[in-house]
Amino acid sequence: MSKHAGATTHKTQEMHSIIVKSSGPETSGEILEHIRSKIDAKNTGLNVDRIRKVKDQRVVIWCTSSKRITEIRDRLKDDQKLTVEEAKTKDPLVVLRGVISTHTDEEVRVTTKQNLETRVSRGSADPKNQKLQSASSPHRGPLEYTQYRTQPAPPVPLDTRKPADQLEQLRNHH
Repeated sequence: MSKHAGATTHKTQEMHSIIVKSSGPETSGEILEHIRSKIDAKNTGLNVDRIRKVKDQRVVIWCTSSKRITEIRDRLKDDQKLTVEEAKTKDPLVVLRGVISTHTDEEVRVTTKQNLETRVSRGSADPKNQKLQSASSPHRGPLEYTQYRTQPAPPVPLDTRKPADQLEQLRNHH
């Protein structure tokens, strides 16, 4: 983390990843132990930045260095029990909140693309600093990444009491 003009920012590093799965009926826990013994971080000096069990008896390994991930892949490929493959990034699906369900997916895609192109050409949408707004209404909120198209969120009740009343209620509550 670094601080600039009072704001805290997180620096992210590129992560390289591989997916390891067993050619036999082993569980992901057994695969994980087998990977640990095969890499042998104490003797080889290879270290892993992140390792995680995922569904279908697979394990994902992440490293910040492409050289390290290549060395780990080569060590694991020698083992006949394990299958190693490159992790592929998938294009995320997007849900637009507040879009009428009578619109087709293609209409929504075209409108969203046009809206984004217009905002970028005007200089009002910097993808690094701003979240995309919904194509149907800029007041609906940011786009959310998910797998399914959803209904608009229900309205949130507003608290119309005066701040003094709220403070009094808090004092009486405790």
